[in-house]
Amino acid sequence: MKKMPTAQDFKNSIRKKFLDAEIQKKSTVRITSGDLHRELGGYPGSNHRMPVCCEVMYNQMQFDDEIISAPPKGRGASLTIEYHIPRKDKPRVSDIPNISSPKPESQKISRFAEIAKLYPELSDLNNFESLLKLNPRNAIIDTRSITEKIIRKMCASLGYQPGTSKFAELISVIQNKGVLSRQTISYVQSIRILGNIAVHQEEGDEPFTHQDGLIAANLFQEFLDEVLEKKLI
Repeated sequence: MKKMPTAQDFKNSIRKKFLDAEIQKKSTVRITSGDLHRELGGYPGSNHRMPVCCEVMYNQMQFDDEIISAPPKGRGASLTIEYHIPRKDKPRVSDIPNISSPKPESQKISRFAEIAKLYPELSDLNNFESLLKLNPRNAIIDTRSITEKIIRKMCASLGYQPGTSKFAELISVIQNKGVLSRQTISYVQSIRILGNIAVHQEEGDEPFTHQDGLIAANLFQEFLDEVLEKKLI
């Protein structure tokens, strides 16, 4: 019986595609999960590893990459992601595309406090100002966590029960529903990726700064403004 591809197999294949695209001097490469899985074997088939394939594809995303199409539940053979070439070994906050200078801190923090009063489940926003001053990395991680809570709440209100679905899959669900603008979807993806980088920060990595935390807050505010304007939670 042929061995099914592992997460590392999918990762290695994706990275080879990145290298090939760079050698060919391409600026982007599009990868579709169904094609990727077929190349490595095991799909279609009853023991396929499509959920693993999709998770690896999502995990390989950097700030300027884009989900071109995704199946209704966020994972399946039609997931297509456009990755930008060349890749960065360690993406930085400055790599986030289309971000404006952070708004004055007082505007953001007071806005967060307002939201926390209206939505008790977002009470973590009350601590953002002090956390940002003490530990920007943890403030970024909290921003990602709160954003995921909102996305899960949105999915439920739209009739999709998130269950154990990954954050990246739920962003695809929201994208498919068309309730958020393309720009705001990119902000949410940036928050997800930035939060993941913060969670997996290693010794020797450049520390996160207060300015990095403000940028995360700025992205979050843009997302939250559209969610509240459209009454999505």
